[in-house]
Amino acid sequence: SYWLYSGKGGGRWCIGAHDVHKDNFACNAGFILSEHPHCGIMPDRVERWMRWEPLSEGHTHDPTVSVTTQGWSANEVLYVTCSRHHSEVCAGKYELVPGGVANGWPIWKMSGGDYWMYSCKDGCWGICAKDVRAKGFDCCAGFILSVEPHRGHMPHRVMGKWERWDEGNDCFLADPGIRVSDVEPKGCWRLASGFCGRALCHAAHSGSTAALCEALAEAGGPRDIGGAGAVAAVCEVTENDALSEAAVEGRASCVAALLLDGASPACASALCVPRRRGFEGAVRWASRANSGDETEDAATRYLVETLGRIRNRAALSSRWHMVAKTFLGARCDSGLVIGSLPANVFEMVLDFAMPRPSLRVKSPETLSSVRSIQRHVLRNPELRDWLSKMKECSPRWHQLLRNWDYFQEEIFFRWDKTFAELELELSDARVLPARGPNGRCCGQSVLDNRCRDLLLRGVPWPPPQEVLSVGAVPHRLRMLQAWRNGMRRSESSRAVAEGRTFFSALPDECFQRVLDFLVHRRCGGGPAAAAAAASEPRWRPT
Repeated sequence: SYWLYSGKGGGRWCIGAHDVHKDNFACNAGFILSEHPHCGIMPDRVERWMRWEPLSEGHTHDPTVSVTTQGWSANEVLYVTCSRHHSEVCAGKYELVPGGVANGWPIWKMSGGDYWMYSCKDGCWGICAKDVRAKGFDCCAGFILSVEPHRGHMPHRVMGKWERWDEGNDCFLADPGIRVSDVEPKGCWRLASGFCGRALCHAAHSGSTAALCEALAEAGGPRDIGGAGAVAAVCEVTENDALSEAAVEGRASCVAALLLDGASPACASALCVPRRRGFEGAVRWASRANSGDETEDAATRYLVETLGRIRNRAALSSRWHMVAKTFLGARCDSGLVIGSLPANVFEMVLDFAMPRPSLRVKSPETLSSVRSIQRHVLRNPELRDWLSKMKECSPRWHQLLRNWDYFQEEIFFRWDKTFAELELELSDARVLPARGPNGRCCGQSVLDNRCRDLLLRGVPWPPPQEVLSVGAVPHRLRMLQAWRNGMRRSESSRAVAEGRTFFSALPDECFQRVLDFLVHRRCGGGPAAAAAAASEPRWRPT
């Protein structure tokens, strides 16, 4: 609500607020004035301007003020990194909103989150949530604010400090850890979700095979045999290498792509085989009708009802496909009916078939609640295959499932930690409400059976279609397979011809060993695991 107008009488260019608009611009006032009468010269040609100074109660010359006919140029993407405080929820990648304007300046929205970066009414850049957006950005609020007005500079060019809201002190505090940049940060950096924003780590976590291949190419081409380089580097945020993170999240296509690229599965395969002491006795105890010391709480009932809804949804989808094929015949595609329905419509149909869970408990609150949940799954092992679907319920359910086997072992099978130590560890892993600073988004268990099979038994050949479709198979393996099959390549060099002759003549056992050397499988894990690994080839040609 500001106007640029020609003042009455003195002939100065003025920038005023709603008060001069009420006077129908019949005045010569404003926050900014041209230093001299314009004498018919347009504002963009005026060189000297004055701004209102509250302390001196007068206008003073300000060389930073300028008027131009050229609009602002905004970056398509900005990156926000923060220290490990409450402001961490604002960290992430922000994308420019096409056509979006707030208080005369562009708006950026967090990719995958409900946070916006905008220009406040007082001229400061801020990062806000849905409540400010609902007000049309007509305010000066946010979790993060620039200390001083931006004076026309984009967020990544603000020459000053940023401050974050501190709930404990009920005020804004300067935070030198906050950075806004138009260039993606190097190395690992924490997103609002708590996971890593580095391209390789994020692709492994999200399961985007195409993005993973791009990140591997940018990391320097093919990796050395054994997973050296960026693939083997441990993430500073999740404390996992890329292969372990993909396996923990159940991203089988990314696990296959990383194994084909030469990543060593030593760390990831260790997450598949927890060291369970007294396993059989603990299962017998958990399976008894009256195990005694705890009763099923609200979080366990929520788990049961939600898993029941998920399983019924899958069954309903299957039945719906069968009905559609019956009525539509062979022309019916398996995804024609269900795949074409909007998500909210399918949810309405599902609500009709099976009511939503009556409970609103989104995550466990105590160690006893975690024990009750895990004991219930021990009693009903058929539920285990559906557990990964619970990750969508809340961030704390997500963290519990990323560490399911680890905490099951610590709680039921080891007995070498006190009640307080276990609660502290659950809190630090973001399973229970955090005490103090935000905890770690660690992942120490692999629940997905496909990922476990890839890590413990090897990569099938040919690889999964989703891996082949994005070109994730390294050139060296494609060439070996071509040589093995006796296929002629476009190259006509003597070395290529000799390589084709050599590999096509190798016995199957020798060629399998060559592939085993190029694509590593799990190392170690005990005599039983070693015997199982040696009993069948690591690659299973079809």
